[in-house]
Amino acid sequence: MKQAILAAVASLILCAPSHAAVLFSQTLTGAGLQGDSKVTIFENPTPNGTSLDYTGRSTTRGALLRWDVLGASSYNDLTVTIQIDHTALNGPDNDLFIGISDGVNVVAPTRTDGGTIRTYDGTVGGTPAAPTLALDGTGVSDILGSLGSVDPITLSFLLPSDGSNTTLLSVEENGSSVSNVVLDRALTVDDGLQFFLFGDNVSEQYAINSISITVAEADPVPAPGA
Repeated sequence: MKQAILAAVASLILCAPSHAAVLFSQTLTGAGLQGDSKVTIFENPTPNGTSLDYTGRSTTRGALLRWDVLGASSYNDLTVTIQIDHTALNGPDNDLFIGISDGVNVVAPTRTDGGTIRTYDGTVGGTPAAPTLALDGTGVSDILGSLGSVDPITLSFLLPSDGSNTTLLSVEENGSSVSNVVLDRALTVDDGLQFFLFGDNVSEQYAINSISITVAEADPVPAPGA
């Protein structure tokens, strides 16, 4: 009887679904980003109601903001979900790079002119006081097109802990979506995680209305026979 009970308990443990632990989850309005201790603002934007308006930029592909999401530690695979609501303030020119970084490398989908979402990768260049996006010219891919006006964009990423390349699990805007796009760069998750927004040409102006970020860590896989 005792052996049967132990066998039943072991079966329940082994058959239990793997869960993810939420490490970080926060939503901030554009204006609220300025008051958060984890967020560094660049390019001197102006609060406008609940939005943050970037109208006088000085650096091509310079950072608009950096959000320090996770510190350095030992992590399992991470799933990162981001939703960003922004507005192009000066017409259809809205090349906004949405980057996640380990402090060195960056993978960055961008919302380009004409309503296309494209993936890029590269490194974070510049200086800590003025980071820039240094694209390496590889891994470019158009993944969504003909999106029309700018709507909130929702993205989710898988960051493997074994050094494998990042996967864009899904991206959705205006009812269009694509899934499971393998990107051309790995991030070292144990070095921590940063979220970046980079603008493109200095003539482009953006209003950041809100950003939501959630990071979950996969439970470790039990060793066989554990």
